[in-house]
Amino acid sequence: MKNVYNLPLIKLTADLLAAKYPEFDVTGFVELAGDDLESRELKDRANQIYLAFKHYLPTDYKTAVELLLSVLTTVDDNQNLDLITSDENGLAGWIIMPMTQYVGELGQEELE
Repeated sequence: MKNVYNLPLIKLTADLLAAKYPEFDVTGFVELAGDDLESRELKDRANQIYLAFKHYLPTDYKTAVELLLSVLTTVDDNQNLDLITSDENGLAGWIIMPMTQYVGELGQEELE
């Protein structure tokens, strides 16, 4: 299960973010998010990606969240979520876990 967080998904995430925000440091993000990946378990891998989000996303929280939302894949009403995966059109599935951690930990002042 831990392998849902892998270097290709991390690289895809970085590339999608950079396409929307050219200042995004793809190399730095991939290096930090993928640091010691093979020795990490599922939650630790998600946490490492969260730390990379925290370090490399814009410092303005609202801008960062708008950026994260902009790279999510579009989902139609009543669409089978089991069939949706991350690809060059957007992110879906398990990569959302470190995104929600980012929102949960850094968005305390933005509860609205």
